Amino acid sequence: MLPRHCTEARDLILLEYNIEKPIIVPHQPAPPLTKEIYDTFMNSLREESNHFIPPPIQPYGICLDLYTYIWDDLITTYKEYYRKHKTLPVLYNPENKSFSVVIPSPGRPNVTNPKCVKVDLRLDEQTIDRLDDYCRTESIKRSGAIRLAIDLFLHAK
Repeated sequence: MLPRHCTEARDLILLEYNIEKPIIVPHQPAPPLTKEIYDTFMNSLREESNHFIPPPIQPYGICLDLYTYIWDDLITTYKEYYRKHKTLPVLYNPENKSFSVVIPSPGRPNVTNPKCVKVDLRLDEQTIDRLDDYCRTESIKRSGAIRLAIDLFLHAK
């Protein structure tokens, strides 16, 4: 199960009951999630699906207060991530009925001069042996030695 990006407490309700978040057009305010809209949506889901969708255990207003408390706790704990991304990747565990935030690993750092062009080179055995000897003595890789040789060649002209 993948985490869902949540931006407010109501997203936790949708996550717990596995309801897809409605797509909202940018620059339009989100429609208020009232009890009537929620009940209508849940009833239509129950009618269309073959399996039972459980209703909330507590009344809607009390549930929202509970989810608001959980949401406030999550954004307080992960405030730097939330401040930067304006969203939290949240997972819901139905076994113990808990929410957890899954922060993705940052990946590799950005480099200032990426080496994205690949060049194939054919060399004879003697040149490769000399190159490997040089790389061993200088503790560098073949590609680094070839780049250094190209730089020396171009600066010599």
